[in-house]
Amino acid sequence: MVVLEQGWRIAYLPGLRPEPYCQAIKACFGAIYPEFVPAGEDCVEVTQKSLENGEVANLDDGIAEGKVDYDGAKVRACLDRIAGSGCDFITQRDFAECVAAVDGTVDQGGACSTGAECKSPYICKADAACPGTCSPRLGAGEACEADGNCQDGMLCTSDTQVCAQPAAVGQSCEGASGPPCAPGV
Repeated sequence: MVVLEQGWRIAYLPGLRPEPYCQAIKACFGAIYPEFVPAGEDCVEVTQKSLENGEVANLDDGIAEGKVDYDGAKVRACLDRIAGSGCDFITQRDFAECVAAVDGTVDQGGACSTGAECKSPYICKADAACPGTCSPRLGAGEACEADGNCQDGMLCTSDTQVCAQPAAVGQSCEGASGPPCAPGV
């Protein structure tokens, strides 16, 4: 399913998506927001470069190969959901509005080159070999490389590289053995 006539084309998506993402970061982190953007750089520019060199660059190939469904008419709802998500975008992996706009077609256990090829909620897990395999997101205590590898509500700890539930307000966090701090805390 590729629907392009009434919506945005993938090539236009990088220029649209960074703004909602940056709005969510600002809403989540408030006054400490500048800590998340390199000195002298603009969030929209940094995020757009990241998207163009990463996940969006791979979508065109996935669509052409039939491994990614894209419905450009549903992109605006996804962008609006991201912009209004506040801190949720950090720990919630698959907003329904975004899955409706872009989702993989490869089922659990199927071969994948990127996470975009896997049906939601699966990730492409490549254990030192390519291609990877569409697999469930990782649970608490499982080794991870990035937040997106973990189940909803969890983050990948920066020190031990395992999925963990973030500490709530008032609980200790980070350090050598503590869980990650909750987004916005």
